[in-house]
Amino acid sequence: FQRGIHCQVLGVATHFLWLWNFSWSFICSYQMLRVFTNQTRSRGFITTKHEMWKFVCGSFALPVCVVSTCVGYHYHVTKGRDIGYGKVRCYLDSALSV
Repeated sequence: FQRGIHCQVLGVATHFLWLWNFSWSFICSYQMLRVFTNQTRSRGFITTKHEMWKFVCGSFALPVCVVSTCVGYHYHVTKGRDIGYGKVRCYLDSALSV
């Protein structure tokens, strides 16, 4: 029973969003560490729009790289027949990938 493109899209989106959630959790934890260990009083950790965009792009880059690597690896290994999502279930197909 072959699952459709909807299942693949759902699998890629779920994987990406989980990783993006962990990236933002790390950034928030890092921000709290910097605020609590700061010796002087400051206005906050992120003071400019440039710094904010740097953190948004950084949090976005890790999940994109991981998901792209998974898709590229499975596409290469299966010689273009599979992307590693949505064939067995609507998430990663390989137990090793999970």
